[in-house]
Amino acid sequence: MEGIIGSMFFREEEGVTDSGSDSDGEMSDAAGRKAGKRGLDNRSTLQLFARKEDEPDWYTVVINNATRFELAMDLVSHGLSFRQTAAAMQAVRDRMKNATLTGMNRILVSQYTRVLVGSCLQDIADLMEHQSVWALSIAFDSTTHFEQSYMDMRVRMCVDGSLCNLHLFCLPLFDRHTSENLFQVICNFP
Repeated sequence: MEGIIGSMFFREEEGVTDSGSDSDGEMSDAAGRKAGKRGLDNRSTLQLFARKEDEPDWYTVVINNATRFELAMDLVSHGLSFRQTAAAMQAVRDRMKNATLTGMNRILVSQYTRVLVGSCLQDIADLMEHQSVWALSIAFDSTTHFEQSYMDMRVRMCVDGSLCNLHLFCLPLFDRHTSENLFQVICNFP
């Protein structure tokens, strides 16, 4: 959970970049604020996940506002970023005067998305453990979309006589598409 949902989509070295100039106080203050904000964001990524007391490897999530969760996931599924989703939900809240949509921000949208991704990964794991599955096929692909590179993995298996073609993950690639970098991404995937 911590490896995939908590940190797999973030780069550790994406913190503060040294501007090379100590005389510019504004640049260092802005960089410090940015680093502090990123640290807060990374600490809150798994805030909704709570370990089960009787089973330490399992997590529970309680969503207090189902309408807000479902609308946020609908907007993210249409391709909106976390920030755009929060802004769109604020506009809907203001127009509809719906108090149940109050309190949405990009961090909460990212937490909701992690809940959904974690749930889907668990569903895929449950399918793979099904007694009728005795073999599976794994396919890797890498691509670039809007100047961002991605590594994609699909799993194909037969479950109770039905062929399932499932999208397991799509991870951002921060380096070039060399075989060594692709291998490293796959090895780091827990």
